[in-house]
Amino acid sequence: MATAVGTLVGSNIANKKVAKIIGITGFSTGLTVSGDVMLKTAKVIFNYNAEVLVFLLITTILIFILAQVTRVPLSLTMAIVGISIGLMIRYGRYSELNIFAKIVFMWFLGPAFAVALSFILMKIYSKIKFNDIWKKSEFMRFLIIIFSFASAYTLGENTMGLILSVYGFSTFSLILSMISIILGSLFLSDGVLKRIGQEIFSMNYSSAMMSIATSTVLVEIASIFSIPFSNSQAITFSILGVAFSNKIRFLIYRPILRIISIWIISPLIGIIMGIII
Repeated sequence: MATAVGTLVGSNIANKKVAKIIGITGFSTGLTVSGDVMLKTAKVIFNYNAEVLVFLLITTILIFILAQVTRVPLSLTMAIVGISIGLMIRYGRYSELNIFAKIVFMWFLGPAFAVALSFILMKIYSKIKFNDIWKKSEFMRFLIIIFSFASAYTLGENTMGLILSVYGFSTFSLILSMISIILGSLFLSDGVLKRIGQEIFSMNYSSAMMSIATSTVLVEIASIFSIPFSNSQAITFSILGVAFSNKIRFLIYRPILRIISIWIISPLIGIIMGIII
């Protein structure tokens, strides 16, 4: 949720309480309306008995504890996919690794596309002239709120849809997921919010809007093709593209490098744990 509403908070449009409400609503709506788009991929990733699935989820939680301690917006998708690759290798299911090749390809293509798209959008936006600055500001605030909701929606559709597929879609599992979303929002990390909205790049309305719009489009495209895709990856590189368009005057590289390193480490940890345990 921090990756969905971080730009909303970082650009000072909403406080954490309002951002949580927007995030909860978006997550729940996306999961309920479109979460089943991930079933096709989930049938391959989660094709194990109950004991193995419990191991997969526990390992994912442990990796996320690492992310919480380091204040890194870690991708749930990358952690789960890494563990699943390890399990497939462990059980000799090599013929099914082709679906992971498609996912990993998206991992590499997505960040490059996010940087390029947000860079281009900011360059186009910078050439547009506005007569009324105040109306422009209000319009941008409105768009950021809309795109923050849309970002949360795509996360509910993509990431939460993938997780719910472990158990299967039913009234019980949907209710349990809604409760989990609300409880998770109570622990919405100030550290991750700060890293997304402030530490990487000093946000104004235009940069916040372009970054959140780019990441939302990317995750939605991935969902259409039933590909689990990292929203945290998309939003971070979208912010990077916006920063490049501003000649990197306010860009801070340390948190970016830290995020990239944990993205590399978390799937590798998952693969290793899936193989040896």
